Amino acid sequence: MLKKYMEKAKNTNQIKLSISKKYKTQNTNNTKANKSKKYKIIGIGALLYDKIYVIERLAHSNESIGIRNVYNSPGGSVANTIFWLGKYGYKSAFFGSLGDDKEGKNMADSFKDASVALSYINTLKNSLTDFALTFVDDKENRTFYTYIKLDNILTKKNLDKHLQTLKQSEWFFISPHGDKQQIKLVTLLVEKFKKSGGKIAFSIGVWYKRKLLDKLISISDVVFLNRTELAFLTGTSERDFKKGIVKLRKMCKGIIVNTRGKEGAYVFDERGKEYFIPTRARKVVDTTGCGDAFAAGFLNGLFKGSIKKGIENGTNLSAEVIERYGARNGVGCINFKSGRFKCKK
Repeated sequence: MLKKYMEKAKNTNQIKLSISKKYKTQNTNNTKANKSKKYKIIGIGALLYDKIYVIERLAHSNESIGIRNVYNSPGGSVANTIFWLGKYGYKSAFFGSLGDDKEGKNMADSFKDASVALSYINTLKNSLTDFALTFVDDKENRTFYTYIKLDNILTKKNLDKHLQTLKQSEWFFISPHGDKQQIKLVTLLVEKFKKSGGKIAFSIGVWYKRKLLDKLISISDVVFLNRTELAFLTGTSERDFKKGIVKLRKMCKGIIVNTRGKEGAYVFDERGKEYFIPTRARKVVDTTGCGDAFAAGFLNGLFKGSIKKGIENGTNLSAEVIERYGARNGVGCINFKSGRFKCKK
């Protein structure tokens, strides 16, 4: 199937999927240094427990609509990606906070299942774990309601402690939430880590302060964003996204990954070359966590020195997620050592 898409890319002036020489070279030269690192990647961001309600359609004001089904799943953008990378076998950890409720326990158990280190996750007494209510209708429309209270992870006092932990990792994956002070602290932590030789992967959210957002983008090695985030960030339409990429390139010198839901994904490497592959999903059930899964698959390939493999892995993994409700369902369908997908379509 990948071969067919590559031939299609040739015919439409898309650039053929290929290995990034830059990252292949870095992967080889840094092998000895990387062996001394305790973690491959550490993430920071909201730990949201997803509660997904399946409905016929979204209700109007003062209207009652029945709920067809309910699905619960651990979530959070960066948390999902770190979970999948743990499943791929990378030593991973996470900076975050959970409540002392059953949702918090389920979140911790999910990380344990993926061998993600829990040492840097705080469990706060008498607190609810942050959660997101998602309503999905028959036309794949979604509405979100979020409860976020535990996202102020960093303080001036603990910043250096987090930095010392972070220096034990090759990569830092960020999508920080919180107030303005929290975003400033995350930005400061990222800058210090970057100066120490670390690599940054950044998953963008639409709620950032623009000035701080530009700073994080400018120092990131990989930037992940979906169609809505790209349009918001660049002031362009979702349809005319190529203009958005041109504007974003002025800020970002690294790799840009633009996930586009059921359409597939575009990747633009640091030299400006464009890669595209459609989704392999045969049906679209719920796009929650689809982009997070793509990020994990892509980073898996990038860690091994290949953008080509990253796009292929990201497409395959996100297809398993998009065909099911919940961001981490479908895990039993994947052999992470071989990369093969076992579930019948």
